[in-house]
Amino acid sequence: MSRLKTQCFFLFGCLMLLGSTGCGAGGGAVEEMEVAAKPVRSVSLDVLIIDDQKLGTVLKRQFGSRRNGVATINEMTWQELNDGAYQAARENDLLIYPSWRLGEMASRDLLEVITKTNSRLDEGRTKSLLVFDRNQAVEWGGQQIAMSLGQSQWVALYRKDVLEKLGTKVPRTWKEFDRLAAQIAELEGADLPKRIGFPLKEHWASASLLVRVAAAIRISGKYSSLFDVKTMTPQIDTEPFILSLQAMQKQLASAEEPLTPKQILAAYAGGELAIAVVPINHHWLEMDGVEALPPTDLGPIPGWPDVFDTSRERWNTLPSGANVSVPLAGSTGMLVSASSSSKKMRDVIEVMDWMTEKQMSSVLSSVSENTGMSRKVHLASLEKWLGEGIDSKNGSAFVDYINELNGSRRIMFFLRIPSANQYLDLLDEAVRKSVLQKANVVESLTSAAQGWTVITNELGIEKQKSAYRKSVGLGR
Repeated sequence: MSRLKTQCFFLFGCLMLLGSTGCGAGGGAVEEMEVAAKPVRSVSLDVLIIDDQKLGTVLKRQFGSRRNGVATINEMTWQELNDGAYQAARENDLLIYPSWRLGEMASRDLLEVITKTNSRLDEGRTKSLLVFDRNQAVEWGGQQIAMSLGQSQWVALYRKDVLEKLGTKVPRTWKEFDRLAAQIAELEGADLPKRIGFPLKEHWASASLLVRVAAAIRISGKYSSLFDVKTMTPQIDTEPFILSLQAMQKQLASAEEPLTPKQILAAYAGGELAIAVVPINHHWLEMDGVEALPPTDLGPIPGWPDVFDTSRERWNTLPSGANVSVPLAGSTGMLVSASSSSKKMRDVIEVMDWMTEKQMSSVLSSVSENTGMSRKVHLASLEKWLGEGIDSKNGSAFVDYINELNGSRRIMFFLRIPSANQYLDLLDEAVRKSVLQKANVVESLTSAAQGWTVITNELGIEKQKSAYRKSVGLGR
């Protein structure tokens, strides 16, 4: 990047940050107070990193150079951890793992609760975190058991020439999105792409459906979304899921292979897609052989102006001026926790705080494709998180979107309960069969819901109910 371009991007980021400090949750201005690095003590810790090959090298180097300490890094996949009966989590001091695995770790009592007794944390330290990375994101049953290394945010990318051809703007609701998709499908000529892309490989299929449906099922003040919190009855076969999956079925072409977010972005950059709905970070945007994205308008994930009340089976219109978008949190991201077996609890929690403060969070979270920005101050360094391919207009749109979400209390988290992967496998299958094989949507979702009930019964309804309640912020 040239010096002039770097200076311009830095100036743009600073201007955006100035605009963002008044947009925190609750409406009050919140400033980043961590200007100087905190004094740290040299410690030696055993660190287990699950499903992330890049974090370990950087953490070990930074641990030695900035703390004059020793981090013994142990890496493994989730499958290896599971095959070993989670013993590795008990043999290490510090645990780093995918955000959506929090419930599986916490339900096995592998994670230590952070309290005033075992930590010296300032209660105000979380105020400068983005809303997706504090409170419920790091809590289990209302108690803090983790800290966040950040997560990539989902956005929608639109070909500017397609929007101009149709004389329309970036949609803000899924109804407007569906209308635009129908118009794109009817475009004449071969000069413009007509396909729309959502990632459907592995658990990205479930995530893509939940991104579409989140704003319709996340009712403020209520906790039921994927399950009925009182009965553990699955709700993935209700009207919002059916409507969302039917729309995806209609809009997405059949394909031999489902794609990852990186592959979706490559297809978009290569001119194959008119719209790409994906989580983004610079690792996925800066692809080999791709010099730049086509002229693009970056937009928020569309929302729903109505929410579906499953208890009454009816739609309710949101108040005028309400934020219609609801972010899906936890489909990407990494958390860091203290092992409940560690004999160095205060040291571990101090290191966790050091890893997630302003300076170190920028270093660690930007090196992993599984993480993303977690603090408001990160909005001043967009190129560190989104790369050089996002111009100032789209950078401004991204910051506005993050600030908008950061002022919202309606957030939906990816499924975070024991054996979450088994549930998601069934929902993935329902999504892919419906979209790629054009199977009946109602039948596919009904089958997945029935499978969810079987899994719950096998694991124990009361056990799973307790875990689900804790995962959505209830105490028990």
